[in-house]
Amino acid sequence: MSTKGWCSCGGVPLQTLFGGSAADIDDNDTDTVNNSSDASGYDPIKFERRSEEAIAKMINNWNSMLKPRISDLWPTMGENPDLRDVLRQLLTNTDSRDNPLAVEPYCVLWYGDVGIEDGAAVLRVKEGGETRLSYVTRILAYIFASNETFELLLKSDTQGGPLPMSCDNVRCVNLSHCLIPQ
Repeated sequence: MSTKGWCSCGGVPLQTLFGGSAADIDDNDTDTVNNSSDASGYDPIKFERRSEEAIAKMINNWNSMLKPRISDLWPTMGENPDLRDVLRQLLTNTDSRDNPLAVEPYCVLWYGDVGIEDGAAVLRVKEGGETRLSYVTRILAYIFASNETFELLLKSDTQGGPLPMSCDNVRCVNLSHCLIPQ
């Protein structure tokens, strides 16, 4: 368990991947992402990367948690290379001691790309042959949130930005910190 970015949050995961938040990008587009931030608890020196073996094991564990709705974007679900790439990015850019799907009181910090304007965690998603940036919290919600929670978030979301977090940490990708509309 990590001691980074402690906060006292409730809530349950999530929102949708779709919405005006993603921008078309090239693999070498440096104007759309920023790798630095002063977000609470963010310290790249303390970051411990997962091994390839640990990443493969977690992806296999997560396959049983995938929601059927993701077949709209990734038709073969757990076997889809584009989905596996998204899951790999999620695990590569979070500390090996953390799990963004676990209900924990501490922030699970993102060590990957962040949006230039808002500093929120983003990752690259292949969508219909194009690569786009999407907010990490939205991707996690789309892939793992319950149908009931996902529907609540779909109805309430009008901004298309990152999901609001109870910890107010734009680098936090802990799904239990996502605020669900009342």
